[in-house]
Amino acid sequence: MPGIIKAAHRIAMIKPDLMGLRHAVCPIDVDSTSIAPQQVFGTCRWYYAYLEHRKSRTTYADAFKDSVMRFNYAQRYTESQPVEGNATQEFLTSLHRQNKVVYVTARDKSLANVTEYQLRKNKLPYNHHAEFRNKTIDLGDFVPGCLAKNGVIYTGGADKGLSLIMYLKIIGYDDFTDIVGMDDKIEPLLEYQRAATATNKKFLGFHYKAVDQTDHDDDLKIAEIQYKQHLKAGSRGTFISDAEARKILKLRA
Repeated sequence: MPGIIKAAHRIAMIKPDLMGLRHAVCPIDVDSTSIAPQQVFGTCRWYYAYLEHRKSRTTYADAFKDSVMRFNYAQRYTESQPVEGNATQEFLTSLHRQNKVVYVTARDKSLANVTEYQLRKNKLPYNHHAEFRNKTIDLGDFVPGCLAKNGVIYTGGADKGLSLIMYLKIIGYDDFTDIVGMDDKIEPLLEYQRAATATNKKFLGFHYKAVDQTDHDDDLKIAEIQYKQHLKAGSRGTFISDAEARKILKLRA
């Protein structure tokens, strides 16, 4: 039961395959799949570019630590938006009516509160299913660092498929026929595929690439200005926009 993984650049490409879907568990990624920051700083695109930049100047361990710290900082203060606006809201709302939507994110569990706030503010279906509602489960004994809270699984970068299956097993939920995953990266979809095979479930995955993953030449410079301006202002609100950051770059040139 190998399942299928399809590439999709827009939600409109996914909808036809899910017509009539019932009783599926749908692990949906958060960053670059459900929501994204309104500026470069804090995006997945920036994160991976920054990690590569830091790796060329220090050890991988230090580069990873620095990158995660900055990503976490961005998420605590950034304004976010649904990746495709109303289309994202409508799609996930419709999907959750007949299926179980579970958000599965590589975010650290320390971002649980801000993640829930972002999902609520962006009007994405969250904490609605009775099977998952208001339940906090520490999965650390099975997947180090992993926590499930209110239907959101925080893996901290661990195997998403294993985290999902352990969560469902612990809460005793097995009333589903399919696992249908959606993520902007291919690796988690392969993990869900293995989990589906191990539990004898059908699998369908969507490698969702609506958010541009191509590195832009000025991403790191723009993000650095946004980060430093935010620190300087001692702000608890939004970051300056990409356009504002580019104006500063132009003045400095």
